[in-house]
Amino acid sequence: KNWIFGIEGGFFFGSKVKENVATGILSSEGYVIDQNGGFTELLVLERGMLITATAGKVVPVFGPNPNSGLLLRLGAGMLQHKIRLETRNNDVPQLEGDYLKGYDRLSNGLSIHQFIGYQYLSNKRLVNLTVGIEGYQV
Repeated sequence: KNWIFGIEGGFFFGSKVKENVATGILSSEGYVIDQNGGFTELLVLERGMLITATAGKVVPVFGPNPNSGLLLRLGAGMLQHKIRLETRNNDVPQLEGDYLKGYDRLSNGLSIHQFIGYQYLSNKRLVNLTVGIEGYQV
């Protein structure tokens, strides 16, 4: 009947964070003072994950068989992300334990997923592909 059900997930990470959340503990040169009184470099990184349950339908408007055609999918799930603060030697007391939780800005919430595209499944199973456009709203 050309219904498609699935679960999708993924992780994301990066080093381009819009706002440095640790500006209050940085020196004028951009370093953090460690527990020995020296300067250490602070890396501001992003981490996150997404998990989505999807349901879709293949509408066989054109293609070599009933399994090929217009593919429509909708999904809902959860997105979670946080800011990761990392130092070279991990010896900065103000960025450990419960103090670190104040900087990480852990956030999560509902995510909506849409996909529209074309699915091609050849009769001889040599060429199978799916192309389309998808969007996520959080």
